[in-house]
Amino acid sequence: MRTAKTKTAAVKKKVPAQKIRMVKLTPEEKETVINYDKSSDIATVWCADNVEINKLLRKGIKCVERTRFGAKFEINKKYITIRKPPKPKSSRVSKATSGEKSKSDN
Repeated sequence: MRTAKTKTAAVKKKVPAQKIRMVKLTPEEKETVINYDKSSDIATVWCADNVEINKLLRKGIKCVERTRFGAKFEINKKYITIRKPPKPKSSRVSKATSGEKSKSDN
């Protein structure tokens, strides 16, 4: 009886990235800096806040450098947007809550 020969392919195991222990930073030092220019389509994001680093990693943004102080990411700059700030909410109290009668109540 013949046994079937199986091909053994060299499978590369994915090596997990080393967990780098971050330096404890003050809130003022936990910064995120976005840098881009007109000559390139790539924006770099430097982040020193571990919460923000994890958000970027979960979203699949390419991490190009990781240090004890933060991480550097690269992203296509078309995904960077600057939005207009929202209009401030009015500080007026509505007539119904201030105790005044509306015209329909008369």
